[in-house]
Amino acid sequence: MNYKVINLLQTREIRSFLTPSEESLVDFIEKNFREIPQYSAIKLCENAYSSQATLNRVCKKLGFKGFSELKFSIEEDLKLMD
Repeated sequence: MNYKVINLLQTREIRSFLTPSEESLVDFIEKNFREIPQYSAIKLCENAYSSQATLNRVCKKLGFKGFSELKFSIEEDLKLMD
């Protein structure tokens, strides 16, 4: 299976380009992967103790235009998993 987001999160190469706050957010997304599609950007930032600017930077560094595109790709990955 070709998971888009899961593969990105699991590659440690991306971690070398992240700040500590961005890495913390990526860890939260990885740990709460199944719940992310139900989150709004604001709720995700509140639960991850992060800012929206950090979320935007993480999305861009992962290759997405924004949170909605990341969320859509996570939903696609979850469909492939089920």
